[in-house]
Amino acid sequence: MKWNRTELRGLSYLHTDKGPMKAWMHKIGRAEDPFCGCGQTQNAAHLLESGCVGGKRRKWQDIWTDREFCAEVARFLKVDDGVGEERGGQ
Repeated sequence: MKWNRTELRGLSYLHTDKGPMKAWMHKIGRAEDPFCGCGQTQNAAHLLESGCVGGKRRKWQDIWTDREFCAEVARFLKVDDGVGEERGGQ
């Protein structure tokens, strides 16, 4: 089965550490601060390891097979199929 757009978008954000994550948006001047709602810097490592997305921690090697988690990342960052809004998870 092929990955859908939302799943691929989430995978890309995690793999590149770029996208609507607050740390990246802050770096490029599009967010006031780099922090997640939990108070830590919101970057790919944080999204994987904190449990903020989906309520459980993930390992880097798991992102290549966990399509649902990748889709959850895109939804957490409020980016869905066909929607390019960058809101940084808030």
